[in-house]
Amino acid sequence: LFGVLGQPLGTIPGPLELVTNMKGPVHAVDNICKLSTLILAGTYCNNIGERTKYILPMKITFVILLFFHGTSANVKWKMKENMIVLGEPVNLECTTSSNNIQNVSRRWTGGAQNRLLCFNGVTTNPGKYTETEESSNKYTLQIKNTTEDDLDCRYSCRFGFLSDEKILYVTENNFKYTPNANETKVEYNIKEDNYTLHLEFKKVFPEPVCWIQLQNTPYNLAKIKETKGRIFYHILYH
Repeated sequence: LFGVLGQPLGTIPGPLELVTNMKGPVHAVDNICKLSTLILAGTYCNNIGERTKYILPMKITFVILLFFHGTSANVKWKMKENMIVLGEPVNLECTTSSNNIQNVSRRWTGGAQNRLLCFNGVTTNPGKYTETEESSNKYTLQIKNTTEDDLDCRYSCRFGFLSDEKILYVTENNFKYTPNANETKVEYNIKEDNYTLHLEFKKVFPEPVCWIQLQNTPYNLAKIKETKGRIFYHILYH
């Protein structure tokens, strides 16, 4: 008599009757015997008395182990510069963790109109954008002559079905703009011991804190009007 994986279950010194039912094969044992049935992690013994008939189900357990080995890849882009300067280029570096991209298309989208900028190295506006291959899984999109319209916009880098999309945010840490003479207006009036000053910045970022100093004494200027466009502040002080 053999059980799981051909391991012997024991010897039976007497007649053996095979009985079947809906639960599977069973055995009727007649006479004195000792059976050991292998059940996965160990064995147990059934002691059967003399000339007593027992129905002993034979249990066979199948264990199927499925191993799934999955790999995940991702795509990330970042700005290479620490500071954004209007009129200067900005470089967006895109990297994928996948090493199997030889036959995978890549593209950049974004800008003020959120449109296609570059596909497989060919840009839609060569005077504005160029793409450079840094390595087999790293590409850089250069935005030439950066303007306000290029900032605070969504940009997406895609390798096949993998992509990374986020906004090129302008913050106090990565962008500063000082107004020029045409964007600054100063009016002041001195009458006896009274001083009146109006200071206007038509285009500035970030929001400045202003004061004046008279005879070694500083005076804070009060902000009386402020508006903000997409990027820049328009502020009037008094």
